[in-house]
Amino acid sequence: KLGKNGEKLISDGDGVFVRGNCGVLGGVKYGTSLSAVYAAYENKKDFRLYVGETYPSMTGKRLAAYELEKNGLPFELITDSDAALLMSDGRINKVFIDVYVTEKGGICSEPGSLILAAACKSFGVPLWGVLPSFAYCENKQKCDIINLKLFESVITGSGKPIKQQEG
Repeated sequence: KLGKNGEKLISDGDGVFVRGNCGVLGGVKYGTSLSAVYAAYENKKDFRLYVGETYPSMTGKRLAAYELEKNGLPFELITDSDAALLMSDGRINKVFIDVYVTEKGGICSEPGSLILAAACKSFGVPLWGVLPSFAYCENKQKCDIINLKLFESVITGSGKPIKQQEG
């Protein structure tokens, strides 16, 4: 369902950036943020895919890129900081990141995601958080708390919008 809900947001000619442990190795079947990408490719959409290395964990480089290469999907692996540059000249026009729910109901993502969210806001690029039903962040020190106002929306399997809680 994450893929179906996210795929609707990808159009021919888009430059799509994904960040995090977003593939099947980090989720079920097609994964989380990559699920929208897989669904878009299955529907023959023609777009360019950029995968962030996801520093410092390098999950984008180690997991997402590995998985995409194994499945024969075209992509370009870039540094996280290159994403802002590619947004500034229009090559990236949509961003998907994995998000998690904190113990107090807030939204967080891997370290470095807050800077990416700020770049999206600065360059007018829509940012979608992809929230699998099992995603829960127990350690706030290991993730960036992100205000929902920075997201276009948060994609869930149910398709229902979520609200940011206090804390």
